[in-house]
Amino acid sequence: MEFTVGSRAIEIKFDYMLMFKVNRELSSRDDNGQPNEDGVGALFLRVVERNDSALVDLIKLCASKKAKAISDEEALTAISAKLEELDATTTEPIFKAIEEEMVDSGFFNEKVLKYIEKLELALKYLKVKAETAQDQATAQFQIEQTEAQIGRLKNAIS
Repeated sequence: MEFTVGSRAIEIKFDYMLMFKVNRELSSRDDNGQPNEDGVGALFLRVVERNDSALVDLIKLCASKKAKAISDEEALTAISAKLEELDATTTEPIFKAIEEEMVDSGFFNEKVLKYIEKLELALKYLKVKAETAQDQATAQFQIEQTEAQIGRLKNAIS
């Protein structure tokens, strides 16, 4: 998918280079500040959940391989222009296309599957922890949210 930022064409191509950038820039960090290498999975979840910041982040990461970095405002303007080009009244067509391209990319698909595995391990931990939790409502909410995320990711990837 291509977006226009000013006079520049910014192509979002789900290749190895973008996978590396996404993992480097969007990964969560451990207690020592080291990346958890979960940026691709987290980004994919944001795309599946139709979180607009995912589009902005993608455009900014893809633009960085060109000349100067672009601002959030420039990325948002590019998204608006793409919506006009598509004659769309929602961002759904953009998200759907990006989701499909991510699933079709071997690099991204592999990382998303690993992210799902990590979420499933976290879910097991949450369930064990919930058995002794003082706040059962919060523990149950965390379990339900994690199960829902896993379900949405698996649905999107299949």
